[in-house]
Amino acid sequence: MIQRLQSLFLLGSCACALLLLLIPSANYQQHDVFLTQMDEVSPEIQSSPAQTIALLINFFNLTFSFIIILMYQKRKLQRILTRVSALIWILLIGIIAFIPLVEVHNNTDYSVGFWAIAIATIGVICQALAAQYIKRDIDLLKQANRIR
Repeated sequence: MIQRLQSLFLLGSCACALLLLLIPSANYQQHDVFLTQMDEVSPEIQSSPAQTIALLINFFNLTFSFIIILMYQKRKLQRILTRVSALIWILLIGIIAFIPLVEVHNNTDYSVGFWAIAIATIGVICQALAAQYIKRDIDLLKQANRIR
């Protein structure tokens, strides 16, 4: 399972999902806003529903990527699920980038976390590379079957 290069890329995607939980996803008035932070950051701001949705999507994608690793014998299904996981990563990037993760009562000094978007982008790249290597495996198996 781990000998295949696409498994390493899928593990990299899982690592990106875990790392996304540990770094700030936004910054508001010198306060870092983490994806896992559900309580009030300060008296002026509270977590928004988008933060809960982003957290659930991230957990789903983490478990989904891990399940995809375990499906190494069903390559065609693994490739389809890897592409679906890449689309989920893109959805997560859109939520982090365009929807405020906190409810801001006075519109001052809210910024999106650059590193959160960068790590999510690395997750998309890992999923895309894994899909490419799964396709190569499928093609190699077809060639081997033709030689027999």
